[in-house]
Amino acid sequence: TVQDGNLYFSWIASGVTKSAPPVKHEGEKQEQEFAVSKRFFDFVGNPVTAQEFVLGTPYIVELSFSSRRHLSDVVVVDLLPACFEIENPHLASRLSWEKGSNPFMPVAHIDIRDDRLLLFTDIPETTKQGPARFRYVVRAIAEGVFCAPGTEASCMYEPEIEASTESSAVQVKKNL
Repeated sequence: TVQDGNLYFSWIASGVTKSAPPVKHEGEKQEQEFAVSKRFFDFVGNPVTAQEFVLGTPYIVELSFSSRRHLSDVVVVDLLPACFEIENPHLASRLSWEKGSNPFMPVAHIDIRDDRLLLFTDIPETTKQGPARFRYVVRAIAEGVFCAPGTEASCMYEPEIEASTESSAVQVKKNL
């Protein structure tokens, strides 16, 4: 039988857009105060400059942080394109990311998720030794062209202090 009445529903969708969102800098002053950059390397140490990767191959991701002063309680969110998977360094069968990371960058907590790396840390003032660096390992697991969202970093208790990288496109092929 058919009855009259009200039907209620709710729908929420979330995700990462296909096109690159704008970089979240409010001006050059902020960018100079705190900056983040991201680079990829192969395991020989060569930089991956063309954003082209080989399916099944591991790569080192290097996040570099520059700051005019010591920043406390910084949250770094490094979203991954769908073609990458983080190699968990806590598993004996996985590659380690710790070699080459700056020992002077204290990391309070690392949260490895399917689609991102969350890093909770303090950023030291940039000195003559250069920016603080953190490295981790990803593996290319899917073939195709993917949107690589930008890396975002901000102070938890000073949200106006933030830095981010631009989004880009990455391509994974069976062979280069």
